[in-house]
Amino acid sequence: DEQRYVNVVEEMAIAAGVPVPDIYVMRKEENINAFAAGYSVDDAAVAVTRGCIKRLKRDELQGVVAHEFSHILNGDMRLNILMIGVLAGILFLFAIGYVLFRIGGAIAEYGSRAGILGLPFVVVGGGTCLIGWLGHLFGSVIKAAVSRQREFLADASAVQFTRNPRGIAGALSKIGGYGDGALKNPKASDVAHMCFTSVWSVDFRARVFRLLVCTGVLFALFLGLAGMGSYLHSHALWPLLPKVLLGLVVFQVVGSGLIYLHEISTLTHPPLPERISRILNVRVEAIGTGPAQGGGPLAAGTAGIAGGPIAARKRKTRRKRKAVRARARDVVKSAGSLTPAAIENAMDTVAGIPAGLSEAGRHPFSAKCLCYLLVLPADKGERRELIKSTLPGLISASELKELVRLEHEMPGLESHSRLPLLETASPSLRQMTREQAREFLTRIKAIVLADKQLDLREFCFLRVIEFCIYGRRRIRRKTSKRYRSIARLAPDFSRVVSILARSGHDGEEEVLAAFEKARASLSGKLDIQYRPEVSPGKGLLRSIGRLACSSLAIRKEFLAACSECVLADGVIEIEEAELLRAIAHSIGVPLPPILSSPGQ
Repeated sequence: DEQRYVNVVEEMAIAAGVPVPDIYVMRKEENINAFAAGYSVDDAAVAVTRGCIKRLKRDELQGVVAHEFSHILNGDMRLNILMIGVLAGILFLFAIGYVLFRIGGAIAEYGSRAGILGLPFVVVGGGTCLIGWLGHLFGSVIKAAVSRQREFLADASAVQFTRNPRGIAGALSKIGGYGDGALKNPKASDVAHMCFTSVWSVDFRARVFRLLVCTGVLFALFLGLAGMGSYLHSHALWPLLPKVLLGLVVFQVVGSGLIYLHEISTLTHPPLPERISRILNVRVEAIGTGPAQGGGPLAAGTAGIAGGPIAARKRKTRRKRKAVRARARDVVKSAGSLTPAAIENAMDTVAGIPAGLSEAGRHPFSAKCLCYLLVLPADKGERRELIKSTLPGLISASELKELVRLEHEMPGLESHSRLPLLETASPSLRQMTREQAREFLTRIKAIVLADKQLDLREFCFLRVIEFCIYGRRRIRRKTSKRYRSIARLAPDFSRVVSILARSGHDGEEEVLAAFEKARASLSGKLDIQYRPEVSPGKGLLRSIGRLACSSLAIRKEFLAACSECVLADGVIEIEEAELLRAIAHSIGVPLPPILSSPGQ
C-alpha cells in the first residue's frame, strides 16, 4: 500500500516537472485525510493518513494526491503557512495579556495597597486577552473562508489533472462513509485549513441547546433565590426581574453569536455533498445529505461513486522513444501545469525504471551513488572504463561498490528516464546536512571534470542535482539583484542560446538556423548575437544565475527562445529534451517531460 502511494506521488511530480516532494505517512491516524506543506515546489512535502492508504483504491488515492499537488502548483501552501503565522501572532497577544493578568493577580495577594498597584496589570492584561481572543476568532473565520474557496479550485484541478472525477469523488464519499477526516493530534486544528478535508466536526445546534439549558438554569436559580429571599428575609428581589431577564437575553444572544462565529471558523472545507456534486456535476440531492464537515449519513458507495470496483487501466505496450514532434509554444504552455497525458506518460516512466535503481533513489547513501552514476557518460563502455580508472580515487570504497551494483541495472534504463529518475531522488538528497551536501557536490564536480571537459549535458545535470538539494533559493541567494529589464540580460540570452544551438544540432548551418529561430522569437523585445566562442563554465553559470533572478515574464521569454532553438527542425531528441528541462530547472521553472503536440 505504501509503495503504491509513493509511486502515485512520484508520477505526479514527474508529470508536473517538479522535484519529488518529501513523502510522509501519519501512521497513527486511521481516518482519511492528507495535506501538503512547504513554501514552494522546491521544498514541498505531502502527507497522508494511514487510513488514506488502507481504504482508498489507486484511482481515489491518485485523486487525493492530485488535489494536494494543485495546492503545491498554485502556491496555496505559502498562503496557508502565512495564515498560520498571522493567527499565531494574534494569539500571542492573548498569551501576553494572560501573563499580565496573572502578574496583577499575584501582586494583589500582598494586600490592599499592593492590589492597587496590581490593578493596571489586571485591566491591561484582561483587555489584551480579550483583543487577542477576538482577533484570533475573526482571523480564523477569514482563514476558513479563504480555505473553502481554495478547496473548490483544488478539487477542480484534481479532476482536470487526472481526467477521472470518480477518483476524488470516491475518496470524498468514503470520508463520509467512515465518519469524518478528524485527526487525533491535538495540534491538528492549527493546520485544519491545509488538509484534504476537515479535521474536526462541530455540532452548532447541540451547543446552542446547551446554552439555552444554561440560561434556563440561571433563570430558575434567580426565581428560587427571589422566592426564598421574600419568604425568609423580606428582601424584594422581584424588582430586579426585568434587569435579570435583559441580562439573560444578552447572555443568550452573545453566547449564540460567539458559538456561531466559532462554528464558522471551523468550516475550513465546503460540505462533502456539495464538493461531490460539483465534481460529478450532479445535484446535491442525488448525492445525499450530510453534516457540513463530512461525517454522518453519507455512506461509502453513495450513488455508485465508490460502490463498485473501477476497471483497471490497461497499460499500453511501452516502446522506446527516440524523439518527439512538438511545438515551442506547447512546450512553454506546459510549464508549471499538469495534464492527463503527462500523468499517463509519468506512470509509464515510473513503471519502466528498473526496481533496483528506483529503490536506490529512496535512500540517502544509494541516492548519492545513483547521482554519481547518472552524470557518467551514457555509453556503456565509456562509463565502465571511467568507473575502473577514475572513480576509485574520487569516491569511497563503499560508494564505489554500491555504484558498481547499480551500474549493472543501467542497461534497463531508457534515455528519457534518466532525468525523472534523478528527480525521484530529491527527497533523499535533501536529507543530507550542509557539510554532506557540500562534500557530495565537490565529488560530483570532480567526476564530471575527470576528462577535463564540461559539456552542456554535464553542466545541466550538475544544476539539476543542486536544484534537487537546495532548490532555486541557492541560485537566487548568490546575488541580491533582481532583473526586471530584459535588455540588461541580452548577453546572458546570447550566451545560453548559442551554447544550446551548438549542443543540439550538427553542422554550422543547422546551428545558425536554430539560433535564428530563437532570435526571431525575441524579435522586437531583445536583440541577441550568436557567440561561437562561448562554452559551458563559469560564464554560463553566471548567466543562468542572473536569469534565475529575473522576473517570471523574462524567464518565460527565455524558455520560449530556448524551445524555439531546440525545436528548430520540429523534432526534439531525448538528449535535447533533457537539456531543455535541465535549463528550465536551473532557472526555477518546472517543465514536465515533453510530449508530442496534438496533430504532430
